Amino acid sequence: MSEPRCRLFLVSPPNADAEDFPACFEQAAKAADVASLLVRPTGDHDDTVDVISAVLAAGYEYNVAILVDGDADIAAESGADGVQVTGDITQYERARTLLGSDRIVGMFSNGSRHAAMELAEAGADYIAFDQGHTLTIGNGDTKEQIDPISWWSSLFEIPSVAFAPTEIGEVEALVRAGCGFIRPDDAMWSSPDRAADTVKRYNARIEEVV
Repeated sequence: MSEPRCRLFLVSPPNADAEDFPACFEQAAKAADVASLLVRPTGDHDDTVDVISAVLAAGYEYNVAILVDGDADIAAESGADGVQVTGDITQYERARTLLGSDRIVGMFSNGSRHAAMELAEAGADYIAFDQGHTLTIGNGDTKEQIDPISWWSSLFEIPSVAFAPTEIGEVEALVRAGCGFIRPDDAMWSSPDRAADTVKRYNARIEEVV
C-alpha cells in the first residue's frame, strides 16, 4: 500500500480580515490540492469569528478543512472543522471533549518527545512540529540531535505537520522524510494570484518527489 500523499497546510496571516482574505483563500483552495487552512485569531473575538465564517463556504466547496489556532471555544462556536492546540494531554482532552470525535483536534508539539507520543496515543489527528528545531534523544555519549519529522514518521502513522513556513527548496527533503503536511511560505497571501500560484508550485514540487 502506498503512503498517503503529502499535502498543503495553509496558515492565515495574523492580519487576516473578513473582507480581503477570503478572496486569497478561495483562489488558493481552487488552484490545486489543499488539505486545510488554520485561521489564526486576530486578537478580537468577533473579528476572528467573522474571518472563519467568511472562509467556511469555500472550504466546504473545495474540501479544505477550516481549523482554528489555539481556541477550541471559537472553533466550537464558529462551526469550524477543528482546532490546533499547543500543550499537553490536558489541553488535548479539553478540546476533544468540546469538539467531539467528528471534528479535528491537532496538536502543536511543545518540544517534548514524550508529550507528542502521549498525544498520539490519546487520539490527536496530527502533530505539528517546528521542523527547524531538532529533538534531543539519549544522554551522555549516546545523545544526538534528530530531525523531528523523520523521527515521528519512523514511529507513527499519525501525520506530522511541518509547521514552520517552508521554502519550496525544502519540500523534497520533507516529503522524503515522510511529512504529512507542509506549510508554504507566508508570502503567498500578498494577493489572490500569488496565493493560487504558490499552491500550484508547491503541489507540482510534491508531485515531482512522489
